[in-house]
Amino acid sequence: MVGVYASERHVEQTLWLSIAFEYDASEAVAVDQFERAIDYDSLSGALTKFIQQGKFQLIETTASASWVLAGTLSHGLGGGCRQ
Repeated sequence: MVGVYASERHVEQTLWLSIAFEYDASEAVAVDQFERAIDYDSLSGALTKFIQQGKFQLIETTASASWVLAGTLSHGLGGGCRQ
């Protein structure tokens, strides 16, 4: 949920996020194993749920919090994202 005004907070909105990851994919590439790569579907689902359940007023706050979550979720693979 994103919005400052009550009228914004009662209507589902479509948000598009662009997140750039920097991580060493060489191990995943070398062994061609899904378990060694970032699960983008799972990450996307977690971000969607996080934003839907959030109580954000500003898009900027939503984007920043999503960036932190994405970096945390991808960190286990030696990844991270740029803001």
